[in-house]
Amino acid sequence: MMSHEVAHPLQDARDIEAELRRLWRSVSSQAKPVMRARVMTLVVVTEARDEAKIAAELSTMMARHPARTILLLMDEAHEGAFDASATLFCLPGDHPLYMEQIHLHSSPRSPQRLVSAVRLLLDPSLPSALWWLLPATAYSTDRDALAALTDRHIIDSRLGDDPSLFRALPAPSVEDLAWEESERWREMVAALFDDPAQTPQLDRLTQVTLVQGGAAAEGWLMVGWLAAQLGWSLSMISPSEWAFLRPDGEWGKIRLKQAAAAEGLQQIRLESATQRFEVARKDEFVTCGRRSKTTDYQIVLPSHDRSRTTLLSRVLDRVHPDPLYQASRRALMAALMTNVDSSKLQRKE
Repeated sequence: MMSHEVAHPLQDARDIEAELRRLWRSVSSQAKPVMRARVMTLVVVTEARDEAKIAAELSTMMARHPARTILLLMDEAHEGAFDASATLFCLPGDHPLYMEQIHLHSSPRSPQRLVSAVRLLLDPSLPSALWWLLPATAYSTDRDALAALTDRHIIDSRLGDDPSLFRALPAPSVEDLAWEESERWREMVAALFDDPAQTPQLDRLTQVTLVQGGAAAEGWLMVGWLAAQLGWSLSMISPSEWAFLRPDGEWGKIRLKQAAAAEGLQQIRLESATQRFEVARKDEFVTCGRRSKTTDYQIVLPSHDRSRTTLLSRVLDRVHPDPLYQASRRALMAALMTNVDSSKLQRKE
């Protein structure tokens, strides 16, 4: 992939559009026909130090989701409103595809001018998405203003460390890469109970244990998903310990444990009084098993691509936000506003 880049900084949206027109004229004068590919506008907000890495990652998904990409690069030390540069990326071939990428270096202290520039750079005839590649609660004023300009709002809750971030996010347009990452786990947990003989155990669960490395968001979302699907009322005792009230009035416990030197979910164990159901990741494979006193059932599946641009591409493939994610978030938000008497959680081991 090659690029044509302007060397001097641009100061406002009109300068940026003028520079893009100049770049288009330049590539149009070449021998091969030029095709402009743009089905959406993608606004990406990240730290300035990650500029090169994010730009390279985005270039890998442009063949699937060609877009005008606007990178908002936050820098606390930046002076003034913003400086910008414009680039054309080319996907080579018999009919090369060219796409636009705009870099805006900005201070979070100047949100109004930045938001105005983004508004002018959006094409009202095309859908738009905001990918917030910062902790979901960082620069919340800027985030909310930019989200109001775009059709979709994509975050990664793994960048936060407090479940209260789910309460701070706007709804219902928000989508989450952590939710996309946990999809395979949800599929495997559900598959454990496909056997009609095992399905009744779902209503008898008394304990859930999740082991994960790094940020806890995937685990929290799994807790919300289980609660939404099984009709549990959740209560948070601490970020690592939760309680659930089953529809039959019985209490159960949820524990989230940290795994050293690991990233993401590593194990999910669901227990009733008589059986244990487990999904675990081991080495390069994900192992899906069901164990009890009388059964031992396993399925081994290859691990999946965990890159954030792959997850982003899956989000953009959908037309509408996932309603299961919204239901899981609601279950989590309800838990944050509920207290539970821990004495009710005691049971015979």
